[in-house]
Amino acid sequence: MHNTDSYDIPIAPGDRVLVRACGLAYVGGNVLKPGAYPLCGSKKILLSEIVALAGGVAPDSATKHTIVIRTNSDETRVVFELDLKKILKSDAPDMGIGEDDIVYVPPSALKLTLTRLTESAYAAMASLFLVYH
Repeated sequence: MHNTDSYDIPIAPGDRVLVRACGLAYVGGNVLKPGAYPLCGSKKILLSEIVALAGGVAPDSATKHTIVIRTNSDETRVVFELDLKKILKSDAPDMGIGEDDIVYVPPSALKLTLTRLTESAYAAMASLFLVYH
């Protein structure tokens, strides 16, 4: 009924109404709200849209190595590696995400290490300040 002119269709006794369940796309990894997201109303959603539904990416993500896994009708899987940062900045074309696609945003080991080193340095400086004071 997504593409019909009217949502009010008369039904009569004996009519059969079939309702198809919503398809799901999965988002995981270094996003703020990983999970399964319904694709009700349309069979496709853009990668940028589903990442936005997942709350966006965490600051310590390796967005240049985002992976999309698509299962074909013959049960084979195709893996795409994309630069999500370029897609979100509109510097690269956005990709359509379909039913049963999996989007994985990996964490960046370098960014995580630098963040932890910075936090440790601040903690050490605060301790030294307290000792000195």
